[in-house]
Amino acid sequence: MSLQREAPARPRKIPVQSRSQATVDAIYEGAIQVLVEAGPRHLTTTRVAERAGVSVGTLYQYFANIDGLMAAILEHHLGKVIDTVVVICAGQRGRPLHAMAQALTDGFIDAKSERLDVTKALYAVAYDLKGLELIERMSERSVKAIRDMLTTAPDVVIDAPDQVAAVIHEAMAGAVQIVLSKATNSTDLLELRYHMRHLVMGYLGSLGTDSR
Repeated sequence: MSLQREAPARPRKIPVQSRSQATVDAIYEGAIQVLVEAGPRHLTTTRVAERAGVSVGTLYQYFANIDGLMAAILEHHLGKVIDTVVVICAGQRGRPLHAMAQALTDGFIDAKSERLDVTKALYAVAYDLKGLELIERMSERSVKAIRDMLTTAPDVVIDAPDQVAAVIHEAMAGAVQIVLSKATNSTDLLELRYHMRHLVMGYLGSLGTDSR
């Protein structure tokens, strides 16, 4: 399997009906199953179509090649994670800083570990899919949401909130990737929650913010 070409991140045919969306979802799941079980070298449109229960022709109606399919899956996965961050940050506005940190880190970990097999599989191919470009673009929403939340904290004033939000996002993304790539049980996730919460709170507490 070659993942070096520039690939479209969106389906060729946009699913507008529930039946079409169900087909795309089945293709996504089939691709993940093949990737997890056989690895990227054995990820082919034929294998994916067979696992998804569709014809290869149907798969090609939506995706030009296997790279386009995997890029679309990566974008879909990242979008769900970022959507979770945005919702959490909106719901935490005006709350104390420690509550913000706990809700944000716990929610981020929950979103990344909801389908741990998907997360691990996409970590393995993201760089070959030019995933850094996609990750950087989509991360802007997360950074903005974190910044907007931090500026409403009633107990502190955050200097340079844009930079602080960017550091928090990158710290969460990097640390969670390292741990989840090796995680094997629920204990690993519990420890990750504990350490991420304290990492973010420790960073925020070290900034020398002024009391209101």
